[in-house]
Order: sequence, then structure tokens, then C-alpha cells
Amino acid sequence: MTQTANHTKGPWTIRDGSFIDAPTMSCVANVRAAHVSDNFECQANAKLIAAAPDLLAVLTDFVDEYGDDDQDGIAGQLTVKARTTIARATQ
Repeated sequence: MTQTANHTKGPWTIRDGSFIDAPTMSCVANVRAAHVSDNFECQANAKLIAAAPDLLAVLTDFVDEYGDDDQDGIAGQLTVKARTTIARATQ
């Protein structure tokens, strides 16, 4: 399941509450939006986006190590969901 990651390598960090930076790139993303009046929502979005490379790596490692589509029940369902999520992020 190992995918070649084409995104900017992490770790990503938050600057000034809304800018997401990477070691090789300033401002991978900016979560400040004119229609969002709640600064807490912008900060929450920034935290989630900044964690994305780590979340993808952990999920990919987990599926590589433990993912078995033939598992019954919840384990098999979660493996399918994990693979679908990884594909969404990498294809």
C-alpha cells in the first residue's frame, strides 16, 4: 500500500495562527477566510492541516503493517476506509 507522497514534505507548522509552513516552503496553505468570523475555527483548521502529513504517514504505516482486506467485521471495514482515505490524499 505504500504510496509515493507528492505533497510538500513535513513537518508542517503553523505561523501567525493561519499560515501553514513547511521546511522547504513558506505558506503551504492559509486558512484565514473572510467568511469565517470565528478565529478559533481558523486555528482548528490550521492544526488539522498542519497534522495532515503525519496523519497520512501513520495511516499508511498502519495499513502496510496491519491492513488485511479479508478481515471480517469492523477491522476489514476500517482497512477499506483507510485505503480509500489514503488514495484520496495521494491520487
